[in-house]
Amino acid sequence: MDSLLAALSNTNGFGEQTVDATEWAAEAFDRELLYLTAVYDWAGIDTANATGRMVAGVLASLAELELELGRERRTAARDARRARGQPIGRPKALDQSKIRSG
Repeated sequence: MDSLLAALSNTNGFGEQTVDATEWAAEAFDRELLYLTAVYDWAGIDTANATGRMVAGVLASLAELELELGRERRTAARDARRARGQPIGRPKALDQSKIRSG
């Protein structure tokens, strides 16, 4: 993993290390895998046999369901705000009166 990250890492024009999307994704995957194995150990799920793999699959399906339900709720809330004519997203930090021309 370290050699992969070393090969994919970049530096900007100032010699500073930058994080590209591939490195970020690899690190996120690594953290997620460590977390998942810790949860399986804590719950006593043994993925070396068919029953453990089935339980892990059911848990993964439940996690995917929860993510999808959250996505649907966020979409419904955004659509409801649009229908009411309310702003969506972060308010603007600057308006035209604060922007100095030239």
